Amino acid sequence: MSISGGYKPMVESFFARGPLELTRNFAIMYGCNESISFVMKNIRGKEDVHTRMVAGFGCGVVISLVTGLRGPSIMSLGVIFALLSGGMFKVGDHAFSS
Repeated sequence: MSISGGYKPMVESFFARGPLELTRNFAIMYGCNESISFVMKNIRGKEDVHTRMVAGFGCGVVISLVTGLRGPSIMSLGVIFALLSGGMFKVGDHAFSS
C-alpha cells in the first residue's frame, strides 16, 4: 500500500487480479457503456459519435473508480475511453456505410 491510500497503476489495477474480478470489470464496462448510450440515444434521438464518446467517457470514469484508481488518472482514463469509443464508432460507420 502506498502513501496515497492504495493507489495502483492503471494496468495493474485492472488486470492484476483474479479471473472473477476481471470478469466483473468487463461486465461493469459493458453495462455502463450500453446504459449511457441508451440514455443518450433517447435524449438526443440519434446515435452518433458524440453519444458514443459520452458513453465511453462515463464508462472509463466508472471503471477507474471501481478498480481503485486515484487522482488525475480517473479523468484521463475517461478521455482515453471516449476517444477509443468515438474512433471505433467512426471506423464502423465508415466500414458499413460504403
